[in-house]
Amino acid sequence: MLRLSLASAAGGLGARGDVLLKKARIEAQASLTLIVAAKPGQNRSVASAVAALGGIVRYRDDDIDYLRVVIAPDKVKAVAALPGVQAVEISETLPLPDPRPQGARGTFAQPAPSSATPRANPYMPIEDIKAASFMAAHPTWDGRGVTIGIIDSGVSLDHPSLQTASTG
Repeated sequence: MLRLSLASAAGGLGARGDVLLKKARIEAQASLTLIVAAKPGQNRSVASAVAALGGIVRYRDDDIDYLRVVIAPDKVKAVAALPGVQAVEISETLPLPDPRPQGARGTFAQPAPSSATPRANPYMPIEDIKAASFMAAHPTWDGRGVTIGIIDSGVSLDHPSLQTASTG
């Protein structure tokens, strides 16, 4: 996950940006990635100014005046102070929290259903619609004595799947 530190409206870095910049200096990081919002119509001049400061523009979108810049930590405040800059953010990668609910356990194998599986079971939760209770109350109402007839118009002998035997 990417967390961003918004710059103040007057230029410069916000409080979180200052913390990230100090941390980068302590850790002697060679570069930082900045998200730069240029003032409308100023993206080209901001990109040129960033390059003049030694930064590398990794992504640029002039339609929305957006830049993603890699630059040395000692140049971050200079980028934020450029006249065409509306806002600057320092990117920060944060670990994602574990999405599993508290107390969740791993999966465990379940036995496959068989003739001994009860009607109310986790494989087909027919008890949700009370079907298992209904079948228990009416055990002979299971289709005994019912005849089902299928009316078919015939076989299409010219169907492609009937042109060759299954054995080839």
